[in-house]
Amino acid sequence: MNYKEKNTTHIDNLTGEVMYSETLVEYEKKLPNEPAYIKLYTDNVGSFFGLSLSATNVLLCLASMADYDSEVVLTRGVKERIAHRIGSKKNEGGKPSLSAVNNAITDMIKAGVISRIGDAGSGIYQLNPNLFARGKWRDIYYKRKDFKLTITYTDDGAEGKREVVTEQIGADIIQMRTQNSAE
Repeated sequence: MNYKEKNTTHIDNLTGEVMYSETLVEYEKKLPNEPAYIKLYTDNVGSFFGLSLSATNVLLCLASMADYDSEVVLTRGVKERIAHRIGSKKNEGGKPSLSAVNNAITDMIKAGVISRIGDAGSGIYQLNPNLFARGKWRDIYYKRKDFKLTITYTDDGAEGKREVVTEQIGADIIQMRTQNSAE
């Protein structure tokens, strides 16, 4: 384990006399190396988790808007901008319909790609840090401990199957999706 020492000397400002000295030692856990990362083919992200094209497009908008805590705040206005970006149908008032965005959010929560933070009306969502993250590796590493992502591939002759299990630790969110690789 690495450690840092910080020595502090306390001096009386009037007399200049050394009152006392202290040494603070901080131990630093060694983090595992950051995993390799590569170019992301966005078409595959959605199909990997069984998301529709519309939900995949919303997910990519959310990923581009996420802060350094992997959180996104979705107000009505933000949802309207996303709906406009993904080419959602217009409602009677001429504004993009929010139903595609709302349905995409529901699908992404079910798939374990994002999770809701706070109560249902908070409008705050967190992207799964095993999939999307921004910031320093140390922070990302600790955020990942709140999520569990298991991917199992099996080869059953010509029909390979994939099982994706996502779980948010400490929450009631466990999703399992099994699909053929041909889908």
